[in-house]
Amino acid sequence: MTPADPPTPPPPPHPGDPAPDLPVSVPTAKVTRRRPISPAWLIPLAALILAAILAFQSWSQRGPRLTLQFEQGHGISANDPVVYRGVRVGRVAEVSIDPAHNRISVDIELSRDASELAWGGRFWIVRPELSLTRIAGLETLIGPRYVAADLPADSNPTVTTVESPPVVRPTLSGPGLSLLLRAPALGSIRGGSPITYREVPVGTVVSIALSDDARTIEIIGRIQPEYAHLVRANTRFWNASGIALDVGLMGGLKLKAESLATVLAGGIAFATPNNPGPVVKSGHAFDVERDPVDDAAKWSPNLAIPSVIPPPEPARP
Repeated sequence: MTPADPPTPPPPPHPGDPAPDLPVSVPTAKVTRRRPISPAWLIPLAALILAAILAFQSWSQRGPRLTLQFEQGHGISANDPVVYRGVRVGRVAEVSIDPAHNRISVDIELSRDASELAWGGRFWIVRPELSLTRIAGLETLIGPRYVAADLPADSNPTVTTVESPPVVRPTLSGPGLSLLLRAPALGSIRGGSPITYREVPVGTVVSIALSDDARTIEIIGRIQPEYAHLVRANTRFWNASGIALDVGLMGGLKLKAESLATVLAGGIAFATPNNPGPVVKSGHAFDVERDPVDDAAKWSPNLAIPSVIPPPEPARP
């Protein structure tokens, strides 16, 4: 056998011959489906938007920042509130010690609507106070200390700090029946002491001062409006803050006191005789006797609310 002859190559194309047909490549389209956004991404996105809104609101409501200095810190700490008339108007940002001035520095941030306090406000730290003549700040026993603020009527562009709540000198004007009570001695009477009728508190001592001639003690007492009709022109007042001892041969030793409240905090009691006089107006003056009126326990007048109550007198300067 002879080996097969190799294939004969095609003849070279002639210049005039047409081009041979070549295979054509047809492109194909590939469709890819886009995955939808997962709902899990909506939660952090919403949290981010909410945080941005809260940050903007906090920034827009932020007011001035002040540095207050006190003799004592009384347990105040960062993030404790700043309160104006019972409403929170800021917070304590930082508490530090100022060795140079031997004081406590308290930085506070006020809200924007309380910015006026930065131009003449008065600040103090509220803490529990318990004594025979003053009970205050008891809410801080179970809650945080806080910085209280007020805006005096005669405010000036200087911020001031005080160690205790400022004392506002009261006048004879105000709600209720305001009386000027003149006593020969103060005894245990203090501001805030009760004024009682038949041992029922019906008023309060609001201020105490020495008279201009220094002969008597001038006390401004305020009777609650619902009890104002109990005070008549012939009403008798006496100092009820003491304890009296009555020693008798037959009765033995007797201890007399108006009430425990008046023994501890002082007080003024009053009574009206059986033939009550007309009602009085604010500004009426009475003398306060040292000892209880002897016949006061026997008085039992009819003190019904009168149909016509006189208008209050103009306030004394």
